This record gives sequence, C-alpha cells and structure tokens, in this order.
Amino acid sequence: MKTILKWLWSTIKVFHVLVGSVFFALLLIFIVSTLANQPEKQARAVPDEAALVLDLEGRLVETLSRVEPGDVFGGPLAGPLPNEVLMRDVLHALDQAREDERITALVLNLDDFAGGYPAQLHRLGEAVGRFKDSGKPVIAVGESYSQAQYLIASYADTVLMNPVGSVWIPGYAAYPLYQKEALGKLKASVHVFRAGEYKSAVEPFIRNDMSPEAREANEAYLGVLWDAYLDTVTANRGIDRDALVATLDNPAPVYKSAGGDGAQAMVNLGLVDKLVIRPALDGTVAGLVGAAKDKDSFRSLSYKGYLDALGYNPTAKKDRPTVAVIAARGQIVSGKGGPQITAADSVSALLRQARTDNNVKAVVLRVDSPGGGLAGSDLIRQEVAAIQAAGKPVVASYAGVAASGGVWISANADKVFAEETTITGSIGVFSLLLTFEDTAKAVGLTQDGVGTTQIAGATVLRGLNDAVEALLQTQTDGAYSRFLALVAEGRDMTVAELEPIAGGRVWSGKRAAQLGLVDALGGLDDAVAAAAELAELDDFTLRYVERRPTQWERLFAAYIQGAETVGMMPNRIDAGPVQPLIETLAGQWARLGRLNDPENRYLLCNRCTVQ
Repeated sequence: MKTILKWLWSTIKVFHVLVGSVFFALLLIFIVSTLANQPEKQARAVPDEAALVLDLEGRLVETLSRVEPGDVFGGPLAGPLPNEVLMRDVLHALDQAREDERITALVLNLDDFAGGYPAQLHRLGEAVGRFKDSGKPVIAVGESYSQAQYLIASYADTVLMNPVGSVWIPGYAAYPLYQKEALGKLKASVHVFRAGEYKSAVEPFIRNDMSPEAREANEAYLGVLWDAYLDTVTANRGIDRDALVATLDNPAPVYKSAGGDGAQAMVNLGLVDKLVIRPALDGTVAGLVGAAKDKDSFRSLSYKGYLDALGYNPTAKKDRPTVAVIAARGQIVSGKGGPQITAADSVSALLRQARTDNNVKAVVLRVDSPGGGLAGSDLIRQEVAAIQAAGKPVVASYAGVAASGGVWISANADKVFAEETTITGSIGVFSLLLTFEDTAKAVGLTQDGVGTTQIAGATVLRGLNDAVEALLQTQTDGAYSRFLALVAEGRDMTVAELEPIAGGRVWSGKRAAQLGLVDALGGLDDAVAAAAELAELDDFTLRYVERRPTQWERLFAAYIQGAETVGMMPNRIDAGPVQPLIETLAGQWARLGRLNDPENRYLLCNRCTVQ
C-alpha cells in the first residue's frame, strides 16, 4: 500500500510539474507575443514641417474604461472591446500644435471615429476650429462620413472623400425599445414608483409607446441639439441652412440629380470638396499640406506620437498649487470599480484624495453621467460637501450628459457649467421592481408561509402587497422632496421656483442655463478658470486625479491587446442582422442590472442619449 501511495504521489508531482510547465510556457508565449506586437514608442522628437494627424479610433470619453475579465469573456455576443478616445488628450494635442511652428497642418482621419455625445463633439470641433484660425490648413479624409464624423470634418478647409462613399446625416432621434408586452408574455409583474410627471426612465418596462410627457420633453431637447448641429455645419461650410434641412429631410432628389451617385451628390450639395481614390489620397493630401522630400506623401506625426514627444502627463503630481479634475463617468452605482460606471466608493476615494492633498486648492467635478442609485449619488455628494467644508471650492463641469443623479452629486457645487448641447435635468426619482409570481404559478411554483409583519418575506415570487407598495411610494416621494431641496439650495432658488422645471424633465444645457439649473455655459477650461478664481490662484497646475490601474490590470490589458493582435484570442461573434436588437436589449438590461441601490431608489435618466 505504501509503495502504491508513493507511486501515486510521484505521479501527481510529475503531472503538477508538467501542467505548471505548460502553463508557464503559454504565459511566456502570451507575454512575448504581446510585447512583440506592441507599437513601438515614437521617438521624443517632432519633425520640422510635419502635419499632425488626428487619427481617432473609438468613442470620445472623459475617462478610459478599465479592461476587466468579464468584459473579455462575457459571451460570444457581448460585442467587441470598446475603443476609446480620451478627450483631454486630443484637445491638448490640438491646442499645443496650434502654437507649434514645427506643426504646419492638421489632417483629420475620421474613418474609425465612433463619435460621442453632442456636447463632446462640438467641443472637439471648436478645438479644430481654433487650430484652423492659426492659419494652418486643415484637411479631412474619409471613406465615408457618419453624422458625428462630419461635424468634425466640417471644420476643415478641405473635405476629401472616396468616390464610393457618402455623408450620412440622419438627424437626432430617441426611439426606446418598449417591453411591456414582452414582459406580459413572460407573466412578469412590473412595479413602478416615481415622482415627477416627466420621469420616464421606467417607461420601456410599463408602456408599449412613448408617453405624451416624454414626447414633449424629447422633442424639446433634441430640437436644441439638432439646431446646434445644423448651425455649425452650415456656418463652417458656407451653405444655406434651409436648403440643407430640406435635403436631409428628403435626400432622394439630390441623389437623383447626381444620377444616383451619392458621393457626387455630396459634392453638389457642398458637403464634400473633392472625391479621391485611396491610392491617390496621400499624394492629394501632400499637395495640400506639403510633400515629403523623397516620396509621394507628406511628413506626418500622429497626435499620440506628438503627445509622447511633448512628455505629456496630465496625472503627474507637482509640488505647487493645483486645480484637480475628477471625472464621474457613466451610471452611478454603489460599491467599487468597474468599467464605464461611476462607482461611488471609487469616486469618493478620489475626492478624499483631493481633499487631503495640501497642494490641491480647488476641485472641478467633470460630470458625464445619466445618474443612477440614490445612495451612491449621495455618497459622492457628501464627499463634495466635505471638500467645500475644508475650504476648497468645487466647480461642476457638465460634459455630454449630466442628468438626474449627475445633477444630485453636483447640486451644491460653488458653480455649475454646462455646454449648450449638454443633456441635463431629469430631476426626479423612481423605484422599479420586477416580480414573477404569475410566472411561478404558470409553471406550478407557489410560496406560502407566515411572517411577523406585513412586509416580511417579500420575494420576487410572492409579489408586493399594499404595505410594501405604500412604503416604496413614500420613500420615492421623500427622496424627490430632498432632491428638490438640494438643487434649490445649490442654485439659489426656492422649491416653488424649481418645481415647474423639475418633474424629471430633460433639458439641453442652453435651456438649463436660461432656467437657472446651471450657472453658466462653458467647457472644462471655463470651469477650471472659475475654480482657480474662487481659490484665488494666479499661477497653478492642472492635474487629473484618477484611479491608477494595478500592475495586474496593466498586464491583463496588454495581454488582451497583444492576444487579439496575433489572433491568439478569437474575435467576438457577430450575430448578423439581429446584432442591433441584441445590443439594444443588452444595453437596457445592463443598465437595469446595475440598479444596486440598497433602498431601491434611483435618480437615473434612461433616455438621456441620442441616436
């Protein structure tokens, strides 16, 4: 027996060594492959007479998402990992290049640009416009142009496009996917408690169409966004606004007049200057911005290479007076971490870091969030109040969207800025519960028993009784009253003055400024300047305070990038024609899945987006 056990133990050890060796070998291959396929860092030098290439790949964001295992292994239909463009990087590159004599032109390569919220797009376009005002040529190149891509391209002196391309400007829309009938077929019971007649975040679960109140609010703010888009494009291109509106509303005649050639139709309309086949593109751009010495191309430098050459590091600490920028991006949830969300504990930790840093004299809270849970929102608001109590001013800067919980966390800021096309407001509260007592009965499941109170033992399979429903509605009404009081105090209004413009209604930043919901219109730079003024700073450093990824997260992100590059990780499966439906449903249910407020009270604007 002893001999058998020794043999068994030896076999286990050998197997363990073999498995460990194989795993180590695979890990080594992964790391080597990752490093071998990482793009080489550009030399820290800017060539003379170079064109800066704004090669944007992904969606504009205020902070980058973290790569988590769940995002990678979330299933074959989970969609590709997000490509993102950090707004502050692009703006810094453009503003520095504008004054840099070594940079002689700007080339906008927008083929892989995925857009962003209207406010972010206009802010980026204005930066391109400032570069253009320096007298340096700006050239836009693209196979085709989406609505978001074209807004940026319209700032260029020359817009080039492939002869088989087109410009697609369908306008803004809000068409939520309504699920009442589908939930009914599942015999799910939807329990909604809300305060605010315009609080329509829960409508997709309780209606089959848009309510009159939601329709009214949506038409109002989408109209402001669309007017801003049209005004910008027509002013940049010098074309008649009414003619463009008529064409976009009914484009077929313009296409017909060009013989069905969409690209030529865009030239005839004045949206595109020249059609260029891809093999001739570099030479055409070289003729506009200056050719390289020994080839039919132009001397260029990507904006990321340019930032590297400048030694740009916006998160570096310096021992001098500082204005700290802290971003709150995505749905607000309780707890820590996670990509594309405002996790209350994580953001609170950053705010505490700024409060206890003696060099930080003022804070700008950059809000890009549709809101979320009340508990998480209030934890962040408490930390903002603590910074103010420490004698440091806090200025809120609204980015693409700052609604509902995004308003709550910044309600008491010393000053609030918004862009004209920021989506904001939605001052309202709701609770949403799905129960499945009828579903359970349909398959023969029942629950029965006893409890010491009327609210004891409530589960998703028993449903809600009158006592629980009364409690939830009372809590919702109480939270709404507190919301009104917070905003009224912060914006120096009375609750009576605030109530008519609250009620869950969504506003554009432009209208919000007129109504007094924000103090002034302006971008992040304006908010930083205001924070410095409130802190009485003449000379200061701007620093972005954000959570730094751990070594594991850095290694994991590098591995994923390298593994995808060399084909060691399979691409996500595209579900073909049904992919949009899957993504829409997944998005709605993902937001629902993040509703983790302990009291089930939410300050969320589910419709604060545009299509």
